[in-house]
Amino acid sequence: MVYSLAFWSKPLPAARRNPQHAYWYSISVDSLRALVSFLVLLVLGVLGFIAYRAWERDYVRREAARSIEEAGTLIAELGRREGVVPYTQELHTAEQAVEEASAQYDQGEYRQSLASATSALTLLDVVTGALSAGRRAGDAQFLAVGGAVSFRSGEDGDWQPARPRRALAVGDYVRTGENGSAQIVFSNGTMYTVRPNTLFRLSQVRSASGREEQAIRMDYGWVNLATSQRESSVSTPEADAWVESDSSASVTYDKTAKRSQFLSYQGALRVATKGGQERRVGERQQVTQSGARLSAPESLPGSPVPLQPLDNHQVNLASQRLALAWQPVPGAARYALQISRSQLFLDNVIDSQNRARPGATLGLKGEGSFLWRVAAMDATGAQGPWSEPRRFRVASFTGGGSVDREPPSLELQTPEAYGSIFIFAGTTEPFARVEVNGEPAEAAASDGAFRKTIQLKQEGWNVVTVRAIDASGNFVERRQRVFVEPF
Repeated sequence: MVYSLAFWSKPLPAARRNPQHAYWYSISVDSLRALVSFLVLLVLGVLGFIAYRAWERDYVRREAARSIEEAGTLIAELGRREGVVPYTQELHTAEQAVEEASAQYDQGEYRQSLASATSALTLLDVVTGALSAGRRAGDAQFLAVGGAVSFRSGEDGDWQPARPRRALAVGDYVRTGENGSAQIVFSNGTMYTVRPNTLFRLSQVRSASGREEQAIRMDYGWVNLATSQRESSVSTPEADAWVESDSSASVTYDKTAKRSQFLSYQGALRVATKGGQERRVGERQQVTQSGARLSAPESLPGSPVPLQPLDNHQVNLASQRLALAWQPVPGAARYALQISRSQLFLDNVIDSQNRARPGATLGLKGEGSFLWRVAAMDATGAQGPWSEPRRFRVASFTGGGSVDREPPSLELQTPEAYGSIFIFAGTTEPFARVEVNGEPAEAAASDGAFRKTIQLKQEGWNVVTVRAIDASGNFVERRQRVFVEPF
């Protein structure tokens, strides 16, 4: 039954019509109840939201206080542990983060306080893990090793074979043989590629800002290096070079001729001889040192851009031929071309220095995964930077059969962190293509194993995407969160 609360649903005669009631309508009790219920629910919802925000703020406050206390306790415990001296800088950074978290807490900025305290705890966890594993910190470690590579601890240590993930400390020596090469990452983010017939010692130098920076002192040989957010130093017996942050460079030293070359591919570097002469080497320039004299900076050719085939191209062995092509570089007199099974380009299948035209045709003789790269050389023989390596796979394909629509498997190991450098490894379908944050990894081996080193420049939490793509184009993705500590 509906009870009417107003009787003005029908217009009154003109003589009796009250203008104040002209727009009244009939409202049922059920409608009124529904309206009241809605208003009650709205009020309860607002009150619930306010209560939740209050609870959330209190929860964040309590978590921030707990994290600050936990970080402080951990710093005190680590300070008493044996072997913590190499981690002094890391502990100091964690202490600063805890102080910042405490100040933010006192100002009521609980979310920021929790973030700062979490950053300190993450760094302290790295130190704790390194101490537990017996590793030496703050210096460097091998990422990849090929051929004859060895190291020794200090002046009197025995030479030992190098292996990936082996830690290095200031004072250690690294040596490569006739066919040896290695990739070494320093904790400041600098990546060194050590070429054959090289000997150097890890050291430290004081920068212009007064900070201790990681460096190497070369006895002889050739290294390429790519810096991150900090500069790095390379010394030869005749000169010193300071490579700026976010730069890519090369240093060679001929011990017999007492002659060095300093090349800047990206960014810049500064060179000074023992006699005091200095030069600034800009992007795509080189300087030669002979005795106490430095040459004027000379220009280098640019880097060729590969055109074909596309990266991770798959070619049928039955075709017998594969055409490579790259964009011509202005001023290039010839090109150097390397094709290898190794990411370090050792024991190359092809190593040519005299390609007159911007292309080559390969004769295919067997299956496998290969990498290729090319560099331009001018009339004087000066070589510019190598192109980014591209990959191709040669395999025997047969027709017929059903279409493969099954994505490949993808299993990831826990990423290894070393400053802003992260190593992602795992297994997928044999010979599948793997990408990490869009950067191609070396093609998966016959057992499906792969490994990729990437550098992250964004401090704090980062999300890294790993993708595996099989020969039929099916793919699978995995995402992992990693934390980049501020320097």
